[in-house]
Amino acid sequence: MIHNNGPHRLHGVKIQGGHFHAYSLAIGTFLQAKRKGTILPRKMRAMFYMLFKSLHIFVAIAWLLGLLVCGVLLRTRDMSAPAEQQYIFNSRIALIARNICLWWVMPVMTLALIAGIYMTVVAGWWHMHWVFIKLSCAALLVVLAIFQARTARLWQQNPMVLPPSWLGLGIPLTLVLGIALLYLAFSKPI
Repeated sequence: MIHNNGPHRLHGVKIQGGHFHAYSLAIGTFLQAKRKGTILPRKMRAMFYMLFKSLHIFVAIAWLLGLLVCGVLLRTRDMSAPAEQQYIFNSRIALIARNICLWWVMPVMTLALIAGIYMTVVAGWWHMHWVFIKLSCAALLVVLAIFQARTARLWQQNPMVLPPSWLGLGIPLTLVLGIALLYLAFSKPI
């Protein structure tokens, strides 16, 4: 169970729930500040924080789902079919896995890392221990994503050479690290 200890404060402005409501408030505050001639008032920085936090959570969930789908596809095999059908099946699965790695996992991984680092730098949370837990979990998932993309590329080049069977350990690793990351994303201010 995630406990919310009341509203958080960022630059003296109270932040409380409603991440997706932050989009409309951020745009309205930006337009008001532009009319007045001020550049990013305190309320605007808090709204940008909420915008980046909601973006960070959304793309982190998409990143984890992409890692899980790619991990399952790299473990999919059809050993009972004849060799020609195995070749066709393996080449199609390898192509799907590679496209998921290149066009889904890598872009959302980049967005999640940029949004998380932006929030950490703006709020000045480098001294907190849970930031390093999140960064180490994210680093392990980045290594896993790069390894999955490399494996999918090699499998597409030679469909009859199957990916290593221990690659299946990436699925529970993704689940455990993903649960830890999402718990910290929902329970901590970043």
